[in-house]
Amino acid sequence: MYRLATGEDRPALVALWQEVFGDDPAFINRCLDDFAGPGNVYLSQAEDGLVNAVLSAVPCRIGFHQGVYMYALATSPSARSGGIMTGLMTYAERRAMADDAAFSTLIPASLSLFGYYLNRGYTQDIVLRHLEKPLAPKTRGLVNFSRLSAADFTRLREKYTTAATVMFSADRLELVLDDLYAGGFRSIQTLGGYAIFTQREDTLLVAELFAKDDDAADTLLAALADQTGATAAHLTLAETDGPYLEQGHMRPAALIKELEQDFSTRHVYLRFALDAPADVFW
Repeated sequence: MYRLATGEDRPALVALWQEVFGDDPAFINRCLDDFAGPGNVYLSQAEDGLVNAVLSAVPCRIGFHQGVYMYALATSPSARSGGIMTGLMTYAERRAMADDAAFSTLIPASLSLFGYYLNRGYTQDIVLRHLEKPLAPKTRGLVNFSRLSAADFTRLREKYTTAATVMFSADRLELVLDDLYAGGFRSIQTLGGYAIFTQREDTLLVAELFAKDDDAADTLLAALADQTGATAAHLTLAETDGPYLEQGHMRPAALIKELEQDFSTRHVYLRFALDAPADVFW
């Protein structure tokens, strides 16, 4: 039986989540309460009453189009290979469609899982451009390395991005940013752009960078070199937006499924979500 989770299901949900992902109860409850939110968690229940699968359909949007981000899909090891998660995803998608969702999207935990979701109607339309750049310090103009709030991040994306970008509500986005900063990511703003990055030895891993043009992106990277001492950067950039459009090679980053017939899944940009492996595809 597939149904919406209730408060009475919480102990079973936490136990299954722990069994599959190994997270601590405080983190799990935070995800269920604040990222997924009430009315957005679905479960599968066996005939004996045991909860054997769970997922969260987190509200998100692309412009004015509402959608859901499928998060923390977990099936009990004893119930796998029986189509339970496929059925639960279909149930959640139909509920989302009834609430006028135009799309469903997700970030697989690894490249090996892409095939699983492709076989369930998702398309590999969300890709990132990967680009290696040498760095040399040459700071010009004002540079700000302070933490971004959800409002800051939304404002910067709206200023510099024309891509069809998956966005969460402000409270959910704060959780996503908390997760990124706690994981060692930092942010930079200049007069011409912004970036979110982390560092591995002499190389910067730039998870997101948008700027008004290539020169502004060069200035931003030079400021990063000046601040961090890094000599190279690996950039992940939007497929059809942002700087250096003629450069880089494409790699899959996330998956999306059309729930509304007239909605186009082409050239969608999705980069961050709570607990998503921001660097797993580097």
